[in-house]
Amino acid sequence: MVNGRTRLATRFNDDVASEGFGTAPLDAAAALDLGLVTFAPDELDWENEIRLAIEERASLSRTR
Repeated sequence: MVNGRTRLATRFNDDVASEGFGTAPLDAAAALDLGLVTFAPDELDWENEIRLAIEERASLSRTR
């Protein structure tokens, strides 16, 4: 970015709880809490959620 900061640093500039993100790997729950992801399926739902996501994306790609 032109200001020399990462997109995430710029995006979460005013959020004190997000300071220091990127210094260590985050698990899915932490990323969800910080607002970095919009959805984080757990291990029980993982296979089903991935299947649904692929099917939905494939349906958008089909020509009519």
